[in-house]
Amino acid sequence: MSDNWYALFVTTGKEDHVKEWVVKLFKDRYKVVVPKRRMRERRGGIWVERLHTLFPGYVMICGIITPLEHKDFNKIPGVIRLLCDG
Repeated sequence: MSDNWYALFVTTGKEDHVKEWVVKLFKDRYKVVVPKRRMRERRGGIWVERLHTLFPGYVMICGIITPLEHKDFNKIPGVIRLLCDG
């Protein structure tokens, strides 16, 4: 059986914080991803590299989430709701 992808809708700027909570609560049960991209930008005439979140306000989760675990995701600080396709 293949795993499903879900998106956690979270408070913008709290993506890494929520990812840490998910990893801490569920151990290695899910693959948790905050997609990021390294970009160059110019600040004060100097080029610097910064890591930007590709989808602000979202944390991607791969796995099979049971209804009981669904409730646990909503208890994590910063989580607004769990988005799925069903």
